[in-house]
Amino acid sequence: MITVSNLEVQYGKRVLFKDINLKFTPGNCYGVIGANGAGKSVTMRLLMGFVRADGGRATLGGRPCFADRAAIQREVGYLPGELALPGDMTGRSFLAFVAGMRGTALPCRANALIDYFELDPSAKLRAMSKGTRQKVGIVAAFMHGPAVLLLDEPTSGLDLLMQRRFVELVRAEKRRGATILLS
Repeated sequence: MITVSNLEVQYGKRVLFKDINLKFTPGNCYGVIGANGAGKSVTMRLLMGFVRADGGRATLGGRPCFADRAAIQREVGYLPGELALPGDMTGRSFLAFVAGMRGTALPCRANALIDYFELDPSAKLRAMSKGTRQKVGIVAAFMHGPAVLLLDEPTSGLDLLMQRRFVELVRAEKRRGATILLS
């Protein structure tokens, strides 16, 4: 599902990583660990097509990540490590906005996830706590039932109960056959 071949990324003259070769198969959950600045978030942004590699190739479902970034961004469930949400929107209006960007209406699954995470989507995003905004991001990433989930520090800000629920959701997605990459 995800293949990285001889991948290289640089920031200026600094080589972040070089000659990285990875293969992630459907129906599996993978963890990416490393020190701060090791390139975990950059790798996820690269797979989403937000960053262009300096060398090598990254494909998702056989499609080049940067060249086919618009389709990949519509289809993949992505949760960035630094979640920036428009404060003047409510949680529900943001989820509807994300669904519209994917070319769909707000899926029924969104309501099930809202209930599962005990989320009140009627509040303005700026008034929500970090953990509540994180729940909105999780719902946005999972609500369309993607085949691939790229989740960068997904439990940041969640309390212990919600972390457990998140783990159960990831397990269910794995059983469904999704390819999941977590940092």
